[in-house]
Amino acid sequence: MYEQSLIIWQQIGDRQREGVTLNNISQIYDAKGDYDTALRFLEQSLAIRQQIGDRKGEGVTLNNISQIYYAKGDYDTALRFWNKVSP
Repeated sequence: MYEQSLIIWQQIGDRQREGVTLNNISQIYDAKGDYDTALRFLEQSLAIRQQIGDRKGEGVTLNNISQIYYAKGDYDTALRFWNKVSP
């Protein structure tokens, strides 16, 4: 379902919803424990959200990236991303 939504948002050029959908897809991979794939989707989401100036979405994505690194046991990187959310 999310993959179909992603294609539609890309086709119509809705960058905001594209960023949201990429973030949502990442959460599925996170729940499955596929952290590397989750991070790839989050990096794409973050780039879009930064491009369009979606500060709230950027914060959500940075928080999710931080949580992935925490789950991977990479606490230094998790903290680095967390500090970007709440400087």
